[in-house]
Amino acid sequence: MILQAITLLLKAICKSNILNTGPMAHARFLEPWAEVRGILDSLDEGALYATISGNTIAFPADLITALKPFLGKRLAILRTDEVKPYRWRLLD
Repeated sequence: MILQAITLLLKAICKSNILNTGPMAHARFLEPWAEVRGILDSLDEGALYATISGNTIAFPADLITALKPFLGKRLAILRTDEVKPYRWRLLD
C-alpha cells in the first residue's frame, strides 16, 4: 500500500513541471512484472533513482541502498508484486 502511494506520488511529480531538469525529469518507473537489464551506472542516494545502461529508473530508497554494492556490474531488476516488490540478480 505504501509502495503504491510512493509510486503514484513520484509519477505525478515526474509528469508535472516541478522537476523539469536533471535526471529525474526523464526517470521512468517499472510497471509490475517489468524488468530492466544492464550495467548499474550510478545511484543517487538523495533521490529515488538509478541509472542502468543510460536509463534512469525510479526506485524506493531502500532498494537503492541495497543495490550500492552492485555499482558497475551488469544486473537485471524485476518489479514483481506487493509481497516482494523488487528482485535483482547479477548477470555477469
